[in-house]
Amino acid sequence: MVRAWPLVLVAVSVAHASPATDALLSRDAAQIRAAFAGSVTNGGLWFADPACRAAFARPGELTGSSLDAFATCLAALPLDPSERREPFDDRIAFAYGPGFEIEARFADDKLSSIGFLGDGAPTITASALEQLRISGEPELRGGAYAWVELCLDDLGRVIRHDVREASSPAIARRTDAAVATWDFAPFRVDGRPVAVCALEELHAPSHEETALPIASLGGPDVVIGGDFARIAGERYIVPDDPDKVQMFRNGWSRVDPAVEICIDHDGDVESVRLVHSSGLDSYDNRILQVVHAEWRYRPYRDNGAAVRACTVVHFVYRQK
Repeated sequence: MVRAWPLVLVAVSVAHASPATDALLSRDAAQIRAAFAGSVTNGGLWFADPACRAAFARPGELTGSSLDAFATCLAALPLDPSERREPFDDRIAFAYGPGFEIEARFADDKLSSIGFLGDGAPTITASALEQLRISGEPELRGGAYAWVELCLDDLGRVIRHDVREASSPAIARRTDAAVATWDFAPFRVDGRPVAVCALEELHAPSHEETALPIASLGGPDVVIGGDFARIAGERYIVPDDPDKVQMFRNGWSRVDPAVEICIDHDGDVESVRLVHSSGLDSYDNRILQVVHAEWRYRPYRDNGAAVRACTVVHFVYRQK
């Protein structure tokens, strides 16, 4: 299942550095501890230190005194920003030796969770994955662009893959065919083979199609590319005055909600749901109501036939 993320800019906006991000990069336990929210979710991490590995072997929510020890263990990780960029401002991907990739999420500029990208299985960077490649090419001859999530067993075999992003149904099918030719050496930690997952980019000359960042959320079995065209409805949906006041009181200069939109064969909005909150309930609800009631799309066609399809629209609102 693959979906597109058309980007709708309600106002021009620039991402800002987070104090919590700076704290994680500082390798200072006191700074990291001060950057924690009231509780922090450990999404799974690999620690070289045996005591940290034993204390935080299982993913889960951490509170109270365990946060002090967790901050000390995080300070020992040589974190660097990952080569992969996140679509939302409230999360950042980090990398650290011997090739692990993790995601940190923030709430009100405080760290709320940190760990591997999937369901707790170790994740590695695309660069680390490429160092393991034995056969197959991460390219799409004569195609466009795609992201694929794949998992390797401790022998390096691809045991699962899911096309998470593509510019068209044809590109998704081509990606599936390409992954079938891939083979890797095992990923090793301290000489021991470990089963891991990774996000890999497939790309080709960009003159044929325009790729869009997307996410797999379940639903109609169709890939949506650049020709997912809205033909009716107000594009600029801004917060009402009370929400603008609340943003000012919260010290927020920007919010960036995102909604999943599914259309039927005629291009009418069949369903809409929130996938990333603005933090303002009434603004979120207003977006849902306006999109469902007023927006309409040109029917999406795959091989000439109109099909049901879904996409994610990302709004950005900024105020001074």
